[in-house]
Amino acid sequence: MNLAEFYTHIKTLYANKQYSEAIAAFEPAEIPEPQRVRYKWLAFYIIHAYRHCDKPEKGIALATKWFAYELPPEILGAVGWAYWAWLKTDTEKILDQAQCETIEKVLVLEQASENGFLFPLLFFEYAKYLVLPKINFIEKVLELTEKYGFALFSEHCPEVEIERKGKKLKQTMASDKEKWYLLRCKALFMNKNYEACMVTCTEALVFCSRNNRVWVLRYRAKAYAFTGKTPMAQADYAEILKLKTDWYLYAELFEILAEQEPEKALVHAFKAFDSPAPPVMKLGFFEKTALFFEHRQKPEHAEVFWGLVASVRLKNGYKVPVRNGKLISVAVASDYNKLATKAGQILQPKASKTAGVISKILHPGKFGDGFITDAQGKSYYFKCTDIKNAREALYEKMPVSFEISVSEYKGTEKLVAVAIFILKE
Repeated sequence: MNLAEFYTHIKTLYANKQYSEAIAAFEPAEIPEPQRVRYKWLAFYIIHAYRHCDKPEKGIALATKWFAYELPPEILGAVGWAYWAWLKTDTEKILDQAQCETIEKVLVLEQASENGFLFPLLFFEYAKYLVLPKINFIEKVLELTEKYGFALFSEHCPEVEIERKGKKLKQTMASDKEKWYLLRCKALFMNKNYEACMVTCTEALVFCSRNNRVWVLRYRAKAYAFTGKTPMAQADYAEILKLKTDWYLYAELFEILAEQEPEKALVHAFKAFDSPAPPVMKLGFFEKTALFFEHRQKPEHAEVFWGLVASVRLKNGYKVPVRNGKLISVAVASDYNKLATKAGQILQPKASKTAGVISKILHPGKFGDGFITDAQGKSYYFKCTDIKNAREALYEKMPVSFEISVSEYKGTEKLVAVAIFILKE
């Protein structure tokens, strides 16, 4: 059987949908390299046959072997269908740069064709692959959508299903760039590309809706925190809390401030603890709070929170964690309600008085606002309305007692003095 007869034989098997037989006949054959371009349709039929037999990766390998990455236009469509099937079924694949360029060549060709049925399907799978935080091709997502248009994509592919760590999250894809920016912010953050994440989030905040604004601010705040820009992270969380006050937002603020501002962190820890939510959802927060007290040499406080962790894990059928080489005592973890009461008492802000002096008055000679400095040299802003027993004009070095509270100022949380009493000298 000469090459022309062999080609006709393979074409007949393919036309009769005898895909396995076509592959079985083709694989032992040796096609001379000079003849491959001439008989490119032979590759076309076999690439499609591999796809129909659920072996699209073999079709892609055949195209690469025969033509490298200089694929004839007639073959691009068949390879595009192979890539579509491969992307759809193999969630662990990694594409190299040349493969991405081949897919984009297919998209350009298919967009221009009258049929174009492959275009939305391949575009959907390729874009979904790009937004997964596995590789660094994320910058191409918006280029693709701008190049090929949102309307066609959303018309054929109304839903994106993202799989990460075995959990499937579904997000409805609208025909506007807001959703794409949200996915891009997430992917950049998950890729630990924090600088790019901050820039993208800032761009998205210009036009995103109220609901998406919370998520975009949250990604930017976390990116700020991971890059040591804690004040900017606090400012973003202050904006978020104006829109939403879920417990986990306070828990995240607690984690961000735990090292640098432990007093303020505990204020947020109490808000997170006191907010209603199933205990199993707060497991990570309980663990971080226990570690917080361990690092500050307060083992009795840490034990209460490790008890909460063990209690919740036992109740939900999880393994009890090991601390310091031994299991957390089941006896300690036996009564969740008692442990929760103790934990609330530990975290609840204490209304203890602090002694200090007025160090600066913004409007001397009047009952104006100013600053109070404590014995450790820390300064706290105060308002004259928080002075409980003012009978005369304030002056510097006037002794006072006060309580410490948290207040928002220009989008940033600050420690302030409240419940102030002037002391007799």
